[in-house]
Amino acid sequence: MKWSTRKQARKNRSRWQPRRWQPGMWFTTACLLLVSGCVRDLPPDGVPDKGTVNSIRESLSGDATHADTGTAAAEPTGFATFSGLFKLSGSTPSFPPLPVRGDDATMCAPSANSPLVRPVAVGPNGGLANVVVFLDMKKFPLDDDRWIHPSFAETAGDVLTGEAGFDQKDCVFLTRVFTMRSTQTLDIMNSDPKGHNTNIAANGRARQFNQLIPPGAKIPYTPGGATKGVCKVGCNIHDWMGAYIFVSDHPYYAVTDENGRFEIPQLPTGVELTFRVWQEKLNNVENVKVGFDGDAIASKKWSRGKFILTLTNEKPSRMDVEISSTEFSK
Repeated sequence: MKWSTRKQARKNRSRWQPRRWQPGMWFTTACLLLVSGCVRDLPPDGVPDKGTVNSIRESLSGDATHADTGTAAAEPTGFATFSGLFKLSGSTPSFPPLPVRGDDATMCAPSANSPLVRPVAVGPNGGLANVVVFLDMKKFPLDDDRWIHPSFAETAGDVLTGEAGFDQKDCVFLTRVFTMRSTQTLDIMNSDPKGHNTNIAANGRARQFNQLIPPGAKIPYTPGGATKGVCKVGCNIHDWMGAYIFVSDHPYYAVTDENGRFEIPQLPTGVELTFRVWQEKLNNVENVKVGFDGDAIASKKWSRGKFILTLTNEKPSRMDVEISSTEFSK
């Protein structure tokens, strides 16, 4: 009796279970839905036009294209120069002399005067030196003459030597912040009577450099790729020595001179350009008063050391930046 009851219960449950869909049933249903959709698109006379037929065929084949939005990527309209001035407001920060130590103290501190390398270098008129301004584009069209002025091809493979090189004397790097292109070659020189071990802690795609430079010698350095921002340079023998290097694939960068001025020539115009600003004490420069071509803009548009600018062909563009001395004491 119990067996027959369980058997009858299973039989009753099976009557109410939904039928499983077979592959053929899915295909039939899809065709019916497709046909019903096509019928709604037919014109009143019931005969589809050629465009409708082609549209249906493209939909079925998966080759349908997206509708044209009518927008196109902006292209440069020419080239112009971008220049500017970085200025310090308030008192100039003071820093102690470098701690010269070891057997080379006489060479590194002639006349018992320790070298003074200031992370904040201010000129006589308040200009802020050693600030790097560079165009920040991850995918820059290096082979497109509309984006890079043809004149830069002449200097792409230059060897930077002599006064244009990277020298060290009295245990100090003579250039505090150095900039170059990744395709150029830099002569790393030693004008001291004893050796230095120059260490370029490059990142990104730039090649690192860590070699002993004998007295009076020079060793060439070709980065072969760009750095990710500004990198440190040191000496493994004299640990108080320090400098910085920035390597770029494109030629649109500059370092402010002793008067706080910079100039970047032949920048593409008519397109939005993103620039970054770096200073060794502040890193990403923020909290500034900035104006373009004499028209002040709100400082909030300057974010994390970055700003966006569109240059025009009519005239060069100029930027004036003022940084309070209190920023360097934080």
